[in-house]
Amino acid sequence: MSLRLSAILSALFFVSSLGVASGKDLSTQDMIDRLKEPRKAPTRSISANDIGKSGDTPGFMTHETTRGLKIDERRQLDQYVSSYDRPVLNINIGFGLNSSTLTDSAQTVLRELAVALTSPDLSGSKFSLSGHTDASGTSESNQLLSERRALSVRNFLASHGVPPHRLIAAGYGEERPTQGLDPNDPKNRRVEIINLGTP
Repeated sequence: MSLRLSAILSALFFVSSLGVASGKDLSTQDMIDRLKEPRKAPTRSISANDIGKSGDTPGFMTHETTRGLKIDERRQLDQYVSSYDRPVLNINIGFGLNSSTLTDSAQTVLRELAVALTSPDLSGSKFSLSGHTDASGTSESNQLLSERRALSVRNFLASHGVPPHRLIAAGYGEERPTQGLDPNDPKNRRVEIINLGTP
């Protein structure tokens, strides 16, 4: 194999490794490290403790919601997340085709995630759980399915010690496939966890 081809393959492997983690490849500490607030030198930028003080925090973040987000709330969440550099963890959560039932391996991963979310490093933060689907099926059915999947993850985490008021479930259907993947690839059936800070 040529040196150039080897370098290209190494770069592609590195870039692909930054995307969606299988979950089973991550330890609890890996999850904590990816989701905790980075330690930075003091600057004029906003910190997790400043979030919500300027009046820009969406209302649904300051109280417990037991349902998924409505479309306008989801837009507010997207705007909020894009305004700040928030820690994100993408993990492949196993669901069957057209199902929101967690597989056994998904439950194992989510037990580790529950431990991570209740750790001292993360215990003060609120988290967005964004459900995604592949493109098989209609847009409408995929939207509903992604909402059910996000709620399924939320309910599982709540039943394993994560206070429900710290978890916000949102479904995005097929509209956000993993970069570089075919929209029909089952790896698009994932949940994205975003540390929203301390509202």
